Amino acid sequence: MTTDTPLHLSPIPEVIHMPETVFVYVEKRGPFITQAPVAWYEFWTKAATGELDKSLITCMAGLSRIDPTQEGDKAFIYQAGILTSSFPDLFPAGLQHRTLKPGMYASFLMTGSYTQFP
Repeated sequence: MTTDTPLHLSPIPEVIHMPETVFVYVEKRGPFITQAPVAWYEFWTKAATGELDKSLITCMAGLSRIDPTQEGDKAFIYQAGILTSSFPDLFPAGLQHRTLKPGMYASFLMTGSYTQFP
């Protein structure tokens, strides 16, 4: 039996205004329930190389969307990564990056034990 606190996801999003932000991530396609843990595991495996300046990290972020040009499982896109205060000078091979436009975003907060977080 585990003593870890269960994970909880807020059911109602908080609408936040975000400035232009750099997103460093791993992308996976397929059902979110199976691909999100894979994406997080791969992201932190690559990020643990020490090449990423951790002082730039402002928060962790998981972004999901559905690609209307695809059908079935290929339509589901999940990106696991971090938001950074500026573009990292170095980042590990295998990670992607893009700039998120400033604007309004829906934010869901996940709380619980990090031991359950891939």
